[in-house]
Parts: sequence; C-alpha cells; structure tokens
Amino acid sequence: MNELEQGFTLDKRFISLDRIKVIIDDIALSNKQKSPHGIRNAEKKFECIAKLANSEKIMAKVRSILGGEPQLVRAIIFDKNPEKNWLVAWHQDKTISVNKKQHIDGWGPWSFKDGTNHVQPSESVLNNMITFRLHLDESNADNGCLKVIPNSHSYGVLTQTEIDCIVNSLCEN
Repeated sequence: MNELEQGFTLDKRFISLDRIKVIIDDIALSNKQKSPHGIRNAEKKFECIAKLANSEKIMAKVRSILGGEPQLVRAIIFDKNPEKNWLVAWHQDKTISVNKKQHIDGWGPWSFKDGTNHVQPSESVLNNMITFRLHLDESNADNGCLKVIPNSHSYGVLTQTEIDCIVNSLCEN
C-alpha cells in the first residue's frame, strides 16, 4: 500500500535540523505561549511558522498530492512534555479556521477559539486537505507519537462511536 492509499507518510528529514532549531528558538524567545494546551493561529504569531507553512518545499509537496494551489487553514503549536501532557482520544481532524462566519450549506458546527472562527467544512473540502505534523523534539512510541489508522481517510466523516468501533476492531486483531 503506497502513502496515498494509506493516507499518510513519514519523512524523518523533511525539514532540516537547522530550520527546526530556528523554530524552537523563536518560540522559546516569545511570550505568546500562554495556553496550557497549544497556540492557535501560530502562523500569525510566529514569522518562522508562516515562512515554513508557505515555503516552496511544503507547497510543492502539497501540489504533488492534491494538485492546484494550496491554502493554509490552520497552524497550531502543541508543547507536550512530561510536565505538560494530556490524553487525546482517537479522532479525525475536521475543523478549519476561517476569517469570518458565514452560512455555507454543509458547513458546521461553528466555534470561536483564540479570536478566530472555526468550522467543520463539507466532506468535499475535507477530502482535499492535508495535515503536516512537525515534531520539534525527538518522538517515538514511548514518548507520545501520533497514531494513525491506515486508509481511514477513505471512510468519510465518522462519528466518535464509529471511530471507537474501528479502533476496537483493530485492537481485537
């Protein structure tokens, strides 16, 4: 099964260690890390995140998968460490941030987080989205890596009950 079929790929050296160090240093020097869980709208608060998100390397990768011109819809920084950690249940990322709230058929529910409107777009929009996850620290199975269900992107938008059922059936095999 190739990366498009399984719905994810892992590239341990996609971003250079020098660039990662710049991001770490920029975040460490900032006083914007106020939330206990994360920094929403990170591309608006950190120049290094905006540059990375709009870099030709990221854009070229997205174009190679989806085609067309990509558009950033959300950038979040999570600082999870042994002193500041929380459980994340199995879920689908289904929310994007938008500039303004407006009625669009098939979009909703709406929420307002950190001064920005968030919404679940239609399934057709979700089907044309890619998430990049960048770990600034070494990550492995023992310190909180992300778990992904291969091919789950092809299941459509699921309820939490449906997600739990899929996870439980995976655990039984």
